[in-house]
Parts: sequence; C-alpha cells; structure tokens
Amino acid sequence: MDPFILLALYASLGYLGGMALVAQTGVHYLHSGRTRQAAACFRLGASFYPGRRNRVLMRSNLLAALSILGDHEAANREWVRLRFRLCDAGPYAPLAAACYIASLYYQGRYREGLQVSDDPEACLSPTACASSMAQDGEALRLLNRSSCELALGQVEEAARSIARVEAMTLNHQVMVQHLMMARARVLWRRGDLELAGRLVQGIDTSGIPDVYKEDLLLLQALLLALTGKPDEAERVLDFHVRVSSPRGFLYRPMAEGAVAEARGDFEAALAHFKRALKSGQPAGEPALRGGRLAQARGDLNLARFFFQEADRTDPESCWAAMARRALERLETP
Repeated sequence: MDPFILLALYASLGYLGGMALVAQTGVHYLHSGRTRQAAACFRLGASFYPGRRNRVLMRSNLLAALSILGDHEAANREWVRLRFRLCDAGPYAPLAAACYIASLYYQGRYREGLQVSDDPEACLSPTACASSMAQDGEALRLLNRSSCELALGQVEEAARSIARVEAMTLNHQVMVQHLMMARARVLWRRGDLELAGRLVQGIDTSGIPDVYKEDLLLLQALLLALTGKPDEAERVLDFHVRVSSPRGFLYRPMAEGAVAEARGDFEAALAHFKRALKSGQPAGEPALRGGRLAQARGDLNLARFFFQEADRTDPESCWAAMARRALERLETP
C-alpha cells in the first residue's frame, strides 16, 4: 500500500487512529526492507502525529530510514529540526541521538558523532530508566558511539561504551547480536583473533528483520576472514547476503578482499579493495589494507594510490592517519 493512500482511511479511523496506522505501517515497511515507503510514513507522522514526544519518535524513525538509504543530506536537515526538541523527547531522546550518530558514522563524521552522544539531553535520564524504549535507545546510542570511537582508533574508549551496554537489559534480538559484533570488533582491534573469531561465529541473525541483517552479516563475514576463517566467511557471503544498502557496497568488497587475502590470492584482494573505493562510502580501512598489500608486493604507485584514497574518502579515521604516515615514509628518500 502506498503510504499516502492511508490518508483516505482517516475518515473511517479518525485522526488518531489514522496516524497510528501510518506509524505501524512505517515500521512494517522498514522491517520488510521497503525503506523509502517507510520514510514516507515516518515523515507524515513527524508532521502530524499528536503529541510532541510521538513526533520526536517518528522523526527518529525517519532518521533511521534515511541513514539506511544513505540520504545523509536529508538526515542532516532532519537533525536540525530534531536537535532542539530533545528536551521534550523524554524516553525517546537517546533513540533520536542514536539514529543521527549512525548517519554521522556513515558519513565519516566520527567526532561529531561523539559530540552528539555527549549531549546531556541525548543521554538516558533517571526519570526514563523504567522505559524499555529508553533502554533500547540508550543501548543503541552507546553502540553507535563505540563504532565512532573504533573508527577514531579509541579502542579502550569503545570497550568502555560496550561494557555499559553489557550491563543493560536488552529487549530485542537485533540489539543482542549487534552487541556481540561490537565486542568481537574490539577484540580484533586488540589483537585477540581467537576470541574475536569464536564470538563472531556465534552471531545468529535468525528472527532479525531483513533490514538489519545485511550489515551484520557482511561484518560477520569480514571478521571471520580477518580472524583466519575464510571458508566460513565465504559461506556467509554465498548463502546469506543480498546487498541493497549503500553501506553494503562497501562492506561486501571489504569482506571479499579479506577472504582473498587470507587465501593468498593477492591480485583478487587488490581488485576487491579497489571496488570498495567505488562505493561512495568512507573507505579508509579497505584503502589502507590495499595500500599495505600493494607496498608489500613492491607496487609503490598502487600503494600511493590506496593511501591517498584512504585520506581522501575517510580523513577523520585512524585508517587514514595510518595511511598518511605510510605515505610520508614512501615519499621520504
């Protein structure tokens, strides 16, 4: 059903019933992967749903849909409208912040993500602790914060953010699995490949709405390859992943490149890392991996290209910082 056809139902359902149907339909569309239709429903709800807090919730859902679509310009505009309403958001404030932090992360604006997370009005308030919605929003805010911290190379800070989530009661399976992924990523960054590999093997996406599966499965395949399990990674890629989101066009070649590199097929790995650069996403990590691999093989021109692309596409990241240092060493006689 086109979301705007729902307007015709207002006469029979009444205004409040019609808006409730719009909201429920938006959630259904989002979970079934029909993200553009979901965004249209949430945009309608953000304008007309009775109650300021309900409109904040609708705008938060709209931010989530826009982030999935990769429409970050629209997400930035929505945040301008939403930012000054956080004081009225009550239990929905952490969720609103979490959704925008995700968009900032996808844009490579990691420091701004931390700034949004640090806003006192974005954090779980003592009066909202009993709300399961507030708890879920706070957990998501902290998990998205940890992603920004990892991208900046702040591994121990990310671990502390994740530890705060571990102390909470999570109400949805998707949150439990994303927490496991976050823990595995920290372990990998610390160099504990064995424990990271075991943890990522245990991630279970059954029962999770399709819209949330793609990134989780692609990151699972990537970490399986990086922890010495390329065959398992390839099985995930072959049987479980259909790329539909803008971020997936970065994660898929990253994972395929890691599989090829783990098997010693360096030409294929370099080709996959080059493909990751065409995704239009911040690509510091695959660019750095490609540069290091090209340098190890003696192709210094290709190494320069990759290192420069890391800095161009993802300048705030720790990957770009490492690429800049590698480039300086290449240019030093």
